[in-house]
Amino acid sequence: MLNGIGGETIAVAKERLSAREVRLWAAYRERHGGLNPMMRADWNAGLLASLFANSKRKPSAPAFQVTDFLRYQKAEPIGLDEAMASWG
Repeated sequence: MLNGIGGETIAVAKERLSAREVRLWAAYRERHGGLNPMMRADWNAGLLASLFANSKRKPSAPAFQVTDFLRYQKAEPIGLDEAMASWG
């Protein structure tokens, strides 16, 4: 499951986590970002790439964003309602 939070599977997590705990984890993720260390590393690499690219661009060119350099991440995270839709 999500980095071991709640259990090994969604079914186990549904048994172990309360709706309150799900909301707390969702609030944590909204504030601090995802829990997957590879996604965090991808974001940091994208940040460095955007800083470097922006330092080399012409002043008249549009600025690069971190999301321009992320290959596998969505630009928009899902909302709490969408995440809890199948929770039950």
